[in-house]
Amino acid sequence: MAKKRSKANADGTIFVELRNNKKYYKAQLIIGTNEDGSPKRKSFCSYN
Repeated sequence: MAKKRSKANADGTIFVELRNNKKYYKAQLIIGTNEDGSPKRKSFCSYN
């Protein structure tokens, strides 16, 4: 049986997008929760 993952700090996602023949990377990290319980997110972007 698979374990259910808990949402811990520094859990996140990386997106890759191709624009103008360049790869753009965007990462979103969950850094905590707001007072109402919704996740706080921090985004970082770069291109290669």
